[in-house]
Amino acid sequence: MNRPNLFSRRNKVKTEKLYAHVPPEFRQRFVRHLNDFAVSPHGSPGYMLNELSEILTKEYGQLDYPAYEAARVSDNPVIQHFAICDLEKALDFIEAIFWCDNYTAGNEGVALINDLMNEHSMAFMLTDFKLASDIPVFMTRAASANFISSYPMIVNITDKREYVEIIQPTLAILRDPRFKVCDEELRESLICQRNGNFGESITKSCAAFESFMKTILSISNIEFDKNRDTCSKLVGIMIENGKISEVYRGHLESIGTIRNKIGSAHGRGPEQLFTPGKIHSEHMINIVCSCMLILHQACNP
Repeated sequence: MNRPNLFSRRNKVKTEKLYAHVPPEFRQRFVRHLNDFAVSPHGSPGYMLNELSEILTKEYGQLDYPAYEAARVSDNPVIQHFAICDLEKALDFIEAIFWCDNYTAGNEGVALINDLMNEHSMAFMLTDFKLASDIPVFMTRAASANFISSYPMIVNITDKREYVEIIQPTLAILRDPRFKVCDEELRESLICQRNGNFGESITKSCAAFESFMKTILSISNIEFDKNRDTCSKLVGIMIENGKISEVYRGHLESIGTIRNKIGSAHGRGPEQLFTPGKIHSEHMINIVCSCMLILHQACNP
């Protein structure tokens, strides 16, 4: 039987406000869970920390360390780095865990970390591992890395409800191997958003939506031009073939319009209407994901 949360956790006041931080309490609890992320016989917390050291020093040249000895919190340089590093490096540390051959917790570990982030009102959430559908059942962690098509990735969430109710269910649908291209494009859009490349994020979101419609049409054996048909044309074909109601035409076509006007697409014209910001990128991703959910329910591919 699973143990319940302790009294202080059960009675902690929940807040809808999210913070772009990795607080010290979260870092301490995360380190305590390292044993859960590297379970024998195929995983070792010590070896995983060695792997992390190699990954992070290749990235930064060296790990962060305190200015004076009295400020040290751990004798392990990797744990010490995580305890004092800045926000971006702390998020890098979390993502790098999943690159380690000694990490064995799969998506259960991802769920555990997401629960910790939620408890600490952090404005971040991890996507799941995505594995090839034909992965052998019995395989070591190191060998199974060859079958990972997508590693967990931290994404910014400004509204917990939107991510949980719209983006996360969409990513779950796209685990279907038939939507492989669409899945990759949507994840690239999320990466661009995190990196502040908002115009490219908008463009890739629209590309994901077009790939989603093309996949549904292909599954349904409905003809379309794979090379020339873009958003509005694909929406028209979907409506003409009874895949979605006419009432949604303007809403679905607006995705292509937004891409053309403020995305990074080459066909937008000589000038952008304005430079898109984070709010425009988030808006586009939410529209695309909600439309994918509607189409998936309507078409049941």
